[in-house]
Amino acid sequence: TADDQRAATILEAALAYIQLDETTAKLNALLRQAEDAQRAATVARERMQEGVDSQVDVTRANLMAARVRMAVTQAQGNFDLLRQRLAQLTGLAADSIETDPTSIPPRPEVSQQENLPARALENSPAIRAAEEKAKAQEQRASGEHKQMYPAIDLVASYGLFTRYNNYDLYFQRFSRNNATLGVAIRFPVLNFVQRAQAAAADADALKAKKQAQAAR
Repeated sequence: TADDQRAATILEAALAYIQLDETTAKLNALLRQAEDAQRAATVARERMQEGVDSQVDVTRANLMAARVRMAVTQAQGNFDLLRQRLAQLTGLAADSIETDPTSIPPRPEVSQQENLPARALENSPAIRAAEEKAKAQEQRASGEHKQMYPAIDLVASYGLFTRYNNYDLYFQRFSRNNATLGVAIRFPVLNFVQRAQAAAADADALKAKKQAQAAR
């Protein structure tokens, strides 16, 4: 439904905002580490030129700096993707999105005594929709099977004839009021089409049931 889609969009935007804030803090920390690693590599080269450190020390320092730069690149990529996703969800320009750590509420304390899985199942719109669909398919399958039972239909009709068409001249026993009552009895023994429909309904009900179980 529209309410479910709106709630899902709000939740996705909130999660993306929290992830962006965490990624921003991680990126800033990595940038400081990259500066320190670059200075360490420069110092190692200078010490090698003075004969204090060996080439192995310089290689080790360069490798550490390269690893930090790679981590910075990955964090920057995640940062850009999260800002772009928030821009799509909120309609704001990606370059204008900045997080404020103080705007993020603290995470609530979770009591281990609460039955959280049961609460999650009760409050999940997707699970409720899947279970309602499974119930509907079961009722449909039951209805298709009932169509194969013997049935008795009472049929009645009533007609009021007019005199301007001269019916009373053509029929010796003319009566304006005419009623017909009948009974129709059906025994669908050889109704192979209905049997196929019932089997298909059973398959749909089983599929919906499995989908509901998978959703849970």
